[in-house]
Amino acid sequence: MKSSRSFPFLLLLLIVGQSTLLKAQHQSGLLFKRILSENNTIAKGLSQNSIYAILQDSDGFMWIGTWDGLNKYNGYQFTIYNNETGLSNETIRTLYQDGHKLWIGTENGLNTLDLETAQAKVYFSEKNDSTSLSNNWVNHIFKDHLGRIWICTASGLNEYIPETDQFKQIFNSNYSNPLRSNHFNMICQDSLNNYWIATNYGLIQYQTENRRLTRYFNKPNDPKSLPDNMVNQVVCDPSGKIWVGTKNGLALLDPATGLFSATYYNCAFGSQLGGVEIKSLLFENNQGLWVGTGGQGLYYISHLNPTVTHYAHDNNNLYSLSDNRVQSIYIDQHNVIWAGTFNGLNKIDRNAPKFKLGRNNPEEPNSLLNNAVWDFLEISPGIIWMATDKGISVFDKHNRTYHNIDAAHNPHQLPVYLTRSLYLDAQDVVWIGTRDNGLYRYDRREGKTSHFQHIEIDSTSLSNDYVLKVIRDKQGQLWVATENGLNKMQEKSARFRRYFQNDRKMGSIAHNYIYDLFIDRQGKLWVATADGLMSYHPENDGFTVFRLPKALLKDSLSQNNKFFSINEDKQGMFWIGTRGGGLVCFDPSNASFTLFDESDGLPGNLIYGAIQDHQGNYWATSNWGISRINYRDKSVLNYDVNDGLQGNEFNLNAIMLASDGEVYVGGMNGFNSFYPEEIVQNKRPPAVRITAFRKFNVIQPVKLKSGDQVKLRYDDNYFSFEFAALDFRNPQKNKFRYMLENYDDGWIERNAEKRFAEYARVKPGNYTFRVVASNCDGYWNNEGISIQIVISPPWWANRIFQFAAAVLVIAAVFLSIQLRIRVLHRKHENEKKYLSLEKQMFELEQKALQLQMNPHFLFNSLNSIQGFVVNNDIDNAIHYLSKFSQLMRRTLSNSRESFIPLSDEIQALELYLDIEKLRFVDKFDYFIRIDPAIDEGFLEIPPMILQPYVENAVIHGLMHSPRKGHLLIEFTLVGDDLLCVVQDDGIGREKAAEIRSQSGIERVSQGMTITGERLEILNQYSNQRYEVKVIDLTDKAGQPKGTRVEIIMHYKE
Repeated sequence: MKSSRSFPFLLLLLIVGQSTLLKAQHQSGLLFKRILSENNTIAKGLSQNSIYAILQDSDGFMWIGTWDGLNKYNGYQFTIYNNETGLSNETIRTLYQDGHKLWIGTENGLNTLDLETAQAKVYFSEKNDSTSLSNNWVNHIFKDHLGRIWICTASGLNEYIPETDQFKQIFNSNYSNPLRSNHFNMICQDSLNNYWIATNYGLIQYQTENRRLTRYFNKPNDPKSLPDNMVNQVVCDPSGKIWVGTKNGLALLDPATGLFSATYYNCAFGSQLGGVEIKSLLFENNQGLWVGTGGQGLYYISHLNPTVTHYAHDNNNLYSLSDNRVQSIYIDQHNVIWAGTFNGLNKIDRNAPKFKLGRNNPEEPNSLLNNAVWDFLEISPGIIWMATDKGISVFDKHNRTYHNIDAAHNPHQLPVYLTRSLYLDAQDVVWIGTRDNGLYRYDRREGKTSHFQHIEIDSTSLSNDYVLKVIRDKQGQLWVATENGLNKMQEKSARFRRYFQNDRKMGSIAHNYIYDLFIDRQGKLWVATADGLMSYHPENDGFTVFRLPKALLKDSLSQNNKFFSINEDKQGMFWIGTRGGGLVCFDPSNASFTLFDESDGLPGNLIYGAIQDHQGNYWATSNWGISRINYRDKSVLNYDVNDGLQGNEFNLNAIMLASDGEVYVGGMNGFNSFYPEEIVQNKRPPAVRITAFRKFNVIQPVKLKSGDQVKLRYDDNYFSFEFAALDFRNPQKNKFRYMLENYDDGWIERNAEKRFAEYARVKPGNYTFRVVASNCDGYWNNEGISIQIVISPPWWANRIFQFAAAVLVIAAVFLSIQLRIRVLHRKHENEKKYLSLEKQMFELEQKALQLQMNPHFLFNSLNSIQGFVVNNDIDNAIHYLSKFSQLMRRTLSNSRESFIPLSDEIQALELYLDIEKLRFVDKFDYFIRIDPAIDEGFLEIPPMILQPYVENAVIHGLMHSPRKGHLLIEFTLVGDDLLCVVQDDGIGREKAAEIRSQSGIERVSQGMTITGERLEILNQYSNQRYEVKVIDLTDKAGQPKGTRVEIIMHYKE
């Protein structure tokens, strides 16, 4: 009910409050991003610039209907559909999606495009066939509340009958037509499911409850009637009112009374909107109505605060509407507004960064004097002076007007060319530095101007005529920075004390090129030069120089220490823009430097200037736009020309924080101003889609969705994927990561220019291709999309062939073994007399080895090797056998010693765990941590103490866990003892015992028992502390989550 009151009020306001609306119309602040057929920022532009229809499909792709073809847009390039791809006609009038079918209305036939197969089907009007279309000119396609599809044509209304794939014609030229016109332009339904039909001769209402037709026509002498009988558009608002766009204006119908409200006034042109043709209408989320006209641009009628805002093409503003003939309007899933005009497609993002733009407009006297903006000065709240190449622009931010001081308007003889710096002192004097004309002093109270220049024969004159900065210190002394020396001015005598670089003099300046001057909160003067930062000491009239330490230098010394600008934050830290070192944070309390550069997210290492806003965040200008550095986590967000900036390149030190928190930045194409708190982030992750799949660089006719499987032959293994992130706000800043699991070592980063992944000579096997993406503000869709890839092996690598080959190899080996056995048997008979002595020795050695290694492990290892051989996995068999043989050698070597280096023990554990990981694929990961204070080569411990506990953790703790487990082995010095920890996150001892009980296996680990006995013997033998603690781990709910074994042992070096 609230909405029904606001719109009539808006009508009254528009009629009697024209002056109020004029103000609102010129405060649009929206950024129109143009997409044209000749657009060079997109790989392939639109097929044609005249846009009739716009639609976003359920997958997130945009479809653009033009006068010459249908375009599918993924944010980076267009795919064009026309006669060659099966469409009946290239002039696309309307679009509608129903499931996997895209309906396409043209000027010569109705088409459907299967979005899965890209196959087109055509429907034509056939003479004397009432089941075909009534006319081939299709204006609109609509699906009603009952799921019926209606087609408005130039000669009748048609209902599509899906059961027969035919049509039912209604009000065609063969019927006695009560509507007076067969030309149907549009159809919609209101909240009561009544139909509203726009025709070339009036508006029609069809009431579903009583099947009643009501006609609305223009009556020349009735202001409450329809403005014109040519009705192009009709939409229903949430309050039940009907908005009607005609050839002669916009009208609002109250169905309860059948009366039309007064038409709107066009405040921008001073005439009634009744004289404007309405080409398109669209409600935006119940907040307002967008109105596209046939020649006067775009209007937005706000439902929340009754105002009308007008947007029109401006030849001097690239971010204005591309053309004033707006033929279609659409809102996508991310609330980006698309406006199709007679000359291009426009994107309008209400949530885009709110960078206000100021530029020179040659046709507008009230505009910026010149686009090259070098410095800002806030004379008083809201009054900003700007230094430009052609003089000074005085900007009143309250009403966005300019007062320009140039050659034609300069009563006080201020500089009018190449102004570079501005400074206001406490005496209300403005100091103006120029590029080649020295320094100006302008006394605002007396209206007098003084001029100071470099004089070659006068050593007390200004050292150089290029003045980059002026500042007054705490003692009232004026300092002037030039490109050749620093100057201290004696104002009474108008003389200057010059400071130059002098390597033979202590305390001289670091370099003659002075970029910036700054007075910190303690009143100390700081100087940024081409070779370091300086602080001034008045007690000895000298300087201390600070340069980046060598460890922080990126390239040559002179480039990194070229300091452009200085600014102090609320914490007393200095933020310095540099030539090649990025953004430098300097702590004056300890003279330390911290760098923020490309590796931290900045777009480049050249920073012109930086300030801290009222929220504590830092803003830095560069050759690649503006960057925001979050003061909490130092995360970086970058903005460029696509976000509405004057350009990507900014000018040296042209950045200012105004008293109300607004930031001003200047470049060569004007200036931007913004309130940082209004720069909101796009937090909605983008949808990720595969846009093309290629084999040998040939696109395959398949649409891939997440979870789909691609089967390839072994010789088809050169393939590639193209992908897109369907966030259209600033798609060039979207980023990607992809990985082919079981092939790539990790994620591979890609930007929007390289949205593809190529693979060649991939071995047969099963793989998963994954790709994830972020939007322009770095919010990631980490789920992304995944495609299963199966590459089949050649016939000689199939299992049957491999099994037969393996049988032959085994048979040959068996025969060789049998022959060898016979030879050994004969030899054995000759050596039998020596067996009694060797038997005893063998039994002793066997017992010793059994104490060191569990026999089950040996058998399982051999079985694993056998399994790899049978499966013809020669690489893994060789790898496994190599690890196994190294472990056996290490075990035999260690068993001969009473104490071994810790490094030998760790190597044996790593060999054992690597073997178990090969045996139990993806069941666990292990980590070995060693106290940095431990010297692994000199510290010695008894051998094979940890192995039984490690084996027990793997076999009984991790192998039964339903998830992938983790094993931690840690060595720490505790006084004179070594603490060894074996910790797993498996099922715990109690659950392991239960599993063994259920399986009928009740054995106790002999390895752990023998180890315990060994430790007891060592305690008695050495009088040292050797003990074992077993701790059951639980989670917060008291459920088992693993076991921790702590072994404390004496070590020796």
